[in-house]
Amino acid sequence: MSLDYEEPLWGPRCKEDFFEVACPPEWRGNLPVFRQEDAPLYIPGSIPEADLKNINCYALAVNNFVNGFINPGQITLIDNDSYTKRIKDFVSHYNATVEQMQMGRVDARLLADTFLEGALLDGCLQVKPGEHLPEGYYLSAMIAFTEPAHMDFHLMAMYNIKERDGRDYFGWIQKNGRSDITLRDERGALLIDPREACFEYKSTFVSFLAVPSSGLKTGKPFFNNRFGLSGKYHSRSCLISITNSVYTAKVILAFAGELFIVFFCIFKIMERGAYLC
Repeated sequence: MSLDYEEPLWGPRCKEDFFEVACPPEWRGNLPVFRQEDAPLYIPGSIPEADLKNINCYALAVNNFVNGFINPGQITLIDNDSYTKRIKDFVSHYNATVEQMQMGRVDARLLADTFLEGALLDGCLQVKPGEHLPEGYYLSAMIAFTEPAHMDFHLMAMYNIKERDGRDYFGWIQKNGRSDITLRDERGALLIDPREACFEYKSTFVSFLAVPSSGLKTGKPFFNNRFGLSGKYHSRSCLISITNSVYTAKVILAFAGELFIVFFCIFKIMERGAYLC
């Protein structure tokens, strides 16, 4: 296999306006080292287009095509047995970050740390430049879009790629939202190093991640993709929608409780009045 890709390229059309990834000094240097045979296999065209639209960058990067648009930290939430205090604390922290994000008050570092924390909870391992990944793990990378109007996370991963015409490749692939899977960045250049890639929005490099070769798997799907329930959510909106639903339910219950108290008091007043008469 080779990094010398041939045309036709698959990926986004070249754009005139793009931004280079800002890479903190501690993340510069050689790529982490891992075995090529530990990387998962991707066959272009093997995923139906309708299903492909319901897969986001995180699902692709952690080799989980079951749960559609998923957030870092959400895979752990899917397994009720692992819903521990640590997970509850993370959800509270995540929701607080999202609330600040919506109000335009979130710091890019807080945003990045929140997404990274979720990925580590899901089972990813953080690896530094030049470090060797444990056997049975492949390489992924996380960046964070830092523009106030487009704050989000984004991941890429190293895959073994087998074209249907028999050509084999090995390298980084990514998927932005509902777009196609691609080997290239926004300027049309090959993804040789995620720290040197270009994107539509301002971004910063967050971390390299080691992902189990079998992927971050789950049992029961959290959303029913066949009915498109997950497809309508933006990548970071799944937990937000859950939180909003829980909040709405709490408001309804609280309002119902207040109505009950009011009617109960009115009933008692009327009952007492009838007695006095």
